[in-house]
Amino acid sequence: RCVQETGRIESKVPIYSGNWLIMSHVNLKMEDGSIYKYEMIERPTYKNEEGTGGVDVIAIVKSKNVALPKIVLIAEYRVPADARVLQMPAGLVDRGETPEQSAMRELKEETGYTGKRICLLYTSPSPRDRQKSRMPSSA
Repeated sequence: RCVQETGRIESKVPIYSGNWLIMSHVNLKMEDGSIYKYEMIERPTYKNEEGTGGVDVIAIVKSKNVALPKIVLIAEYRVPADARVLQMPAGLVDRGETPEQSAMRELKEETGYTGKRICLLYTSPSPRDRQKSRMPSSA
């Protein structure tokens, strides 16, 4: 069933807390009074005043010599997959840093590219908690 109505968290009980993740059982009370049970994963890292704890970067590289722009991906080892996976440059927002600064820093650290412009694409619940994805329009 697709849940489209809104609700509010009635209770949240942490069941595991580690260095990088907190897992909780959550009861969500819907407008009609029904209760949905969820398992939620959050990061116990710093979040700024917007609630942003991490960023993903979609870096688009444009070139005068190439007709189509390219999207930058990195290959990084990930423990759950026990393999190198292709992914967007990403990382956590450091204390005192805006999400835009974090996106530019992560792009430079992980790829060597620098961006010229950043656009907010979306916010989404994820294991990184509420993260804002930012896109440098030209790297």
